[in-house]
This record gives sequence, structure tokens and C-alpha cells, in this order.
Amino acid sequence: LKTNEEALATIVKAIKKATESLNHPQNQGINSQEELKWLIDLYEKAVLKFPDDDWTTRSKALLHLRAGQQDKAEELYIDLAKRLGNNFYIWQEFAQCTDDPNLKAAMLCKAIALGKDEDFIGKIRIELAELLLAEGKKEHAELELRTVKEHYQAKGWSIKQSVHEMLSQCDGITDKRRSNEDYYKSMIPIAEEHAYSDIPFTEMVLLEKWEDPNTHKRMMKFTDGKSTELVIRQKDFAELNSAVSGEVWKIKLFERKVTTPVKTQTPPNSSGGIRRPVTRQAPSTTTKTETKLNPVSVAKSDTCISDILADVYGIVDFVNKEDKFYNIHSQDSILIRKRYSGESPFPKGTFVKFNMYTSKAGEGKKDRTYAFNLRACTKEEAISHFKTRIVVVDGVNEDKQLFHYVLGPGLLSGVIFYRQTDIRPKVGECLKLTYYIRKRLNKEINKEERFIEPIEISLTDEVNNELVKNVSGFIEFPRNGSFGFVDGCFIPPYLLKENGIYNDEFMEYYVTGTAICEKEGKWKVIRLDKDNAKDGDEQDGEDDDEGR
Repeated sequence: LKTNEEALATIVKAIKKATESLNHPQNQGINSQEELKWLIDLYEKAVLKFPDDDWTTRSKALLHLRAGQQDKAEELYIDLAKRLGNNFYIWQEFAQCTDDPNLKAAMLCKAIALGKDEDFIGKIRIELAELLLAEGKKEHAELELRTVKEHYQAKGWSIKQSVHEMLSQCDGITDKRRSNEDYYKSMIPIAEEHAYSDIPFTEMVLLEKWEDPNTHKRMMKFTDGKSTELVIRQKDFAELNSAVSGEVWKIKLFERKVTTPVKTQTPPNSSGGIRRPVTRQAPSTTTKTETKLNPVSVAKSDTCISDILADVYGIVDFVNKEDKFYNIHSQDSILIRKRYSGESPFPKGTFVKFNMYTSKAGEGKKDRTYAFNLRACTKEEAISHFKTRIVVVDGVNEDKQLFHYVLGPGLLSGVIFYRQTDIRPKVGECLKLTYYIRKRLNKEINKEERFIEPIEISLTDEVNNELVKNVSGFIEFPRNGSFGFVDGCFIPPYLLKENGIYNDEFMEYYVTGTAICEKEGKWKVIRLDKDNAKDGDEQDGEDDDEGR
């Protein structure tokens, strides 16, 4: 037995068959509203039941045209132009809904611009030529008619007498036109405005152009810089043929909610290990609704790209002169590879300003980052946008002429060579660091490693309390150990020795000092106040005095 959906689909097929029969020569005279009312009423019900079936809607619109109901047909074609507006025949049919010669011509121009195969658009050119002659545009009309004549002759097709008669009206034209593209371009916006006046423009940046390796079609990717990304076939809009990545375009997007049935199979009843007939239930059907964006009109925008994609700062940290590309790290440590032509305009170390967008990829894929409008800027302008942190020096190596620092507990650490700065800090001293993070794949272990790349480092009076703290208390010694702990912080042997403190079971030492957080998040004492290093008896005595 058929489901209700299948039964209804069969009924719709039957209605369409009845519609096709109207094209039979013996039925050509059935054109009145009275004769077609029964069929139109059936289509009305079918459209209500299957609102997403564009072809059922189109069939109903054609019936209205046949019955002379232009106003009702126009209502449907305004919707069809939003759904199927990249098909030339929709605009050819839409043109039959109006008696306004200018609007009709505009719709025919739109149809011709979309029709890539001359086999199918000859009738459209002839109809447009009639309107052009009526307006006195003989040169434009002659080109349309000549195009039809030459194509029909090449195909061996017969040419209607009306074409010859219209061509005779164009006799005497000496300067014949080679193209009507400029005329189409001036007329198409009239047709689009009529159909899409209720849809606002969305400003979008062209991210990239490419050719699909499977279909060999030219594709384009746009974004509004927020949450909307859109892929358009270049052939759908002639205006996009000369579009360049990084340009801003105004695009009208028809938002359409599409509901599709989804069948779910109910698992068979379990027989608990006993051999019984398995009961299988019929699959249940649910629906899934998706929002699809259909681009219906495009136009070049005067909007600046910076109004859509925010200005971002970065630094050129690698230039490949052989393959002609830069590695640029943004203020947020995002790596961008940007190609260039000719001589490299930006040497390594140049600070740059650009407009950036990151396209989120699916699971298991890498995000794609785009950069446009790349231009140099000063270090002073760029540096305030990079990350800045108060770091602590946790090691100084005079032999290697460097010092080591850490960003924070469990965070990265780095090295500054003396040749990079005039600062000669001591262990435990805080510095102000401006930096970005560079990533590199370690092929030996197949793991991504991260490194701090300093941009600027300077002295500061600020203290990072996550990295430096004061400690006090009794030193705890491990059995037979040469090191100790205070406040849970490690005291290295050299520091105990410098302060004359030894692991002696008959002595207790109460100390104050300073500790710093190392890379692994562990704390190490770097300074002890020697004057406060006392034996246990002295400290106990002080406690007794305070107790009294």
C-alpha cells in the first residue's frame, strides 16, 4: 500500500499529465478560464500540499497565463524568480505577465543573459526585437535578428517570414552593433527590482574564485564577515565575470525554508533468543526543515572592505622569494600565507595592516584564513594590538648571553638573547613582553610545537602575582636531602648554602623570601632574607614571649 505522500505524488503526476495533454493540437483552443478552472483548482490544492515543489507552482502559473490571468500568474512568478531565477525560461515566461513594454524588454534581456545555448533563446531574441523596433532602437533590434538568422541558417532551420520582415525594417543601417551587452546591463536591474524589491541587499566580500575539478564550473565564495558564507556559480550572474577577490558586492539573498521528509526505520522486535517470527514495523516519517539562501541579484558595491572585515595587524616573519609568498602572523597569532607577484614589497619584519576573515571548516579539516588589502604600517601603530604580558625571568646564562622567562603557570616559556635587547635582568625580575605565538610541526614526533616570538620587551614596575610571590614559614627538609620547601615552594641547595642553612635535625629555620613560578607551574624560591634565618629555639622563645 502506498503512503499518503506517495498517493498524493501520484495524483500530482496525473494532474501534470492532464496539463501536457493541453499541448496536443486538438486541445490548442482550450484557453478560457471556464475551461481551465477545474485543472487550476486541482493545482491550487497540489501547491498547498507541496509548497516546495517549484515545478508544480510553475505549471499552475503557466495555466493562469493560458487562461489570460496575468495578475495571478505574476504573483507566482515573483516567487518563482526567487527560487528558480537562474533559469532563462522563468524570465521568458515572467515577461508574459506584463503589458509594460519596458518591463517586458527588461525581463527578456534577463532571459537572454542567462540563456547560454542559442538553440533555446531564438524566440526570446525575436520577441525582444519586436519591442526594440517599436521603441525605434533599430540597431539593437537588427543585432538580435541577425543573431537568430545566422544561428538558424547554421543549424539548417527554417526562418519565419516575420523575421525577414523585421530585418527589412532595419535596412540602411551602416554601423551595425557587435554586442547588446551594454543594453542588457542597463535593462536587467529593472527586471530584478520588479521581482526582488522586497529583498534587501546584503554587503558581502568575495573571498576566492576557483574552478570545480569535477564539473569545471567557475565558483565564487562570499561572506558577510559574520555568520553567512555563500558559494555562487559565476555563470549565474554575468556581472561577476570581472569580479576580483577582496571586492565588496551587494547581493540579494532569498531566504527559503525547505522541509524534506526523513524516514526512520524502527528496529525489529527482539525475540529474546527464541526463534519466533520477527515483527518489522513500517518506517516512520519525520520532517527536517532547513534554511537555504538563494542569491537572486548582485551588484558592485561602493562599501569599503574595512566596513565588513575588521582591520587586523600582523608582522611578516618569513619571505619565500623563490615561490613568492609571505608568512604573516596576525595579532592573534594566526598564520596567513599570502602570495605576491614581482618583487616582494614587504621584507621580513615589516608590520602590516589588512582585512582578515577565517572560514570555519568542517570536522577534521583546517580552517581557511583570507587576507585582503595588505599594506605596511608603523610598529607604533601595530604593536598595541598584539598580546602583551608581564613575564618573570627565571634564569640567566651569562656564558650563552641570554635570559629565560615564563609567561605563566603551565604556559609557554622563551629565551631572549642579549643581542636582542639592552636589558640585563636578574632572576625574579618582571618584564613587559609583547609577542605572538609561532607554531611548527615537529616531523620526528608528528606533533605541533609552539614558540614565543618576542616583538618588544621592556622594563616595568608591574608585578605578575601569578608568577612572583612572597613566602614565609619554617623550612621543611626531606630526609637526608640537600634542598628544602617553604610554603610548598622548592628551595634549591645553592640558596640554602648561600644563607648558611643546613639540614640539621636539631635546628628549625623560619624564613621569608621570594618565589617564582617556573614553566611547569612549580614554584621555586629565588631569594631568602638571611637575617630572618633563625634556629628553632630562638623562634620558640619569641613565640613564648608573645604568648605571655
